[in-house]
Amino acid sequence: MFAIMTPPLYRYPYRNSQDALGGDWQRVGRDIEQILDQQDRT
Repeated sequence: MFAIMTPPLYRYPYRNSQDALGGDWQRVGRDIEQILDQQDRT
């Protein structure tokens, strides 16, 4: 009667929460490094 389509599954880019946390800390570290570099230039 009705064709019910399921939405595609959202694929989290990390295998587990440990990988996700590590990726977050890498981004935080890069942000801190950029801020410190900007302060050194002024």
